[in-house]
Amino acid sequence: MLHQLNVWAVATVASALLVVMVAAVPFNATIADGVRVITFDGMSLKRRTLERLCP
Repeated sequence: MLHQLNVWAVATVASALLVVMVAAVPFNATIADGVRVITFDGMSLKRRTLERLCP
């Protein structure tokens, strides 16, 4: 009985982890895109500011 319970618990945890990982993939991609956009904006803003300061 206990062994069956352990197998069931492991299977449940494994499937839950799988669901979380699959659900996190688009979320992680969105975060990466956001960071990339923010970084790119910051770089171009810095470049524009430098060009304005040092014509």
